[in-house]
Amino acid sequence: MSLSIIKIFKANTFIVLLTVYVLSHFLVININIAEWGDSYRILRSALSIETQGDYPDDEKRPPLMAVVLALRPDSIDPLMWGRAVTFVIGLASFILFYILARYLVTQVFRDEDLFNTKTYYLVLVSVLYMFNPVLFYWSLRVMTDVLFLFFVLAVFTVYYVYPKKHMKYVLLGVLVGLSVLTRFEGYILGISIGLGLIVELLQRKNVREFLANAISFSVSSLVFVLPYLVYRNPFGSSYLDEPQGRAYDLNMVLVFLVSFLFLMGITGAFSVVFKNMQFFKQNYTLSIFLVLQTALVLLWPAAVPRLFMPVIPFLVIIIALNFIAVLSQRQRLQYAAAYCLLT
Repeated sequence: MSLSIIKIFKANTFIVLLTVYVLSHFLVININIAEWGDSYRILRSALSIETQGDYPDDEKRPPLMAVVLALRPDSIDPLMWGRAVTFVIGLASFILFYILARYLVTQVFRDEDLFNTKTYYLVLVSVLYMFNPVLFYWSLRVMTDVLFLFFVLAVFTVYYVYPKKHMKYVLLGVLVGLSVLTRFEGYILGISIGLGLIVELLQRKNVREFLANAISFSVSSLVFVLPYLVYRNPFGSSYLDEPQGRAYDLNMVLVFLVSFLFLMGITGAFSVVFKNMQFFKQNYTLSIFLVLQTALVLLWPAAVPRLFMPVIPFLVIIIALNFIAVLSQRQRLQYAAAYCLLT
């Protein structure tokens, strides 16, 4: 009986994990009676678009999240609609994360005899993603973070998985353009793809391919970004004034480190930094984004740990890979070390 259940689970791993995600998030979707002040500003902007066809001049955030929320049916309460939208976006983000994690584990565990290892890995990495405290909480809030996380995962899913190379950078440009319209960090995502193209040029020495990809990426992203740049200068945003007056001292660094250890665990955090240098070298575009996004967290300590959201899925993937690699050695000491990775 138990063997039959295990076989059914292995054959339907994704469906089971998707069900767990839906139930665990849906059951607590209204656990908070009120939202954050920023959430109500986004809802106000959505209402302005919906009723007046205009985006408020005093709103510092890019408009895409408000535009999505402005599609609300008249019969639905704005707050409930916002929570439903973020729930659906969070679910879509989990699906993209699963696709990306499955691709990466296939690259690591190529031997078909390790099918069980792949299954255990996908279960582990999905559970760590679903119940990461920062991802779990902020995926239920009516904020722009969950939509930006979706675009980050979509960008790297297309970057790694999409098979048609001549169309890949067009899609990447579209996704980066939409991410810029979601959060200011979208520019970091675009810079990361651009720097990754330059590294690729230096490695392959193929100027024609570089120019084709760079033009495809630039044009498709500017189609979305340029009208917004004309409408509102991002460098005049009040976001850039927020770091002014903050004390950048040892306390700020300690807050950053404590937040990082809270997210990943002590041994897990060290395993990410020291055990995976080869992974970071091979995946240079992803590494550039992780470094730039993490550096941004240092500049905006008031938003810690929320700004870690776009980074967490990739660190979870790396920690799970470490965990499975240790378990595969089948030695007691390494089992103990693998357990510590989850602390």
